[in-house]
Amino acid sequence: MSDMSYARQCSRWNVCSVNCCPLDPDHRTRPSISLDPEQTCLESPAHRVALVAQANAAGLPIPDGGLTSKELAGGLTPEQLETVFQEKHERRRQLGIRSASNLTRGRTTQLSGTQEPSEDVEKVEETTE
Repeated sequence: MSDMSYARQCSRWNVCSVNCCPLDPDHRTRPSISLDPEQTCLESPAHRVALVAQANAAGLPIPDGGLTSKELAGGLTPEQLETVFQEKHERRRQLGIRSASNLTRGRTTQLSGTQEPSEDVEKVEETTE
């Protein structure tokens, strides 16, 4: 079992359901669950990178520097990723979506078939893909 003490310092720890947390030292070996309502980490890349630096200094190596495989594949620096993250956050704010968890609720209801996600959620999902 991995040491998740640094992942627990994430501001989203108590509300997150991502099954492959990039702050988990064993995240590469964990299977991805396609029905997980949160498919990607919604924490700021800058905050994740800072937590990884603390973990590494304490002798706990976290692979990929706390970045997701999609973030690594994009070839952007952590600073560029943070800029993209902040721009997405601002778009959500402009659309009146109070937090990223609202996006998750939209996906969850879409998966369960109980209701359609709002038009605003669909617009944000299109821009974040």
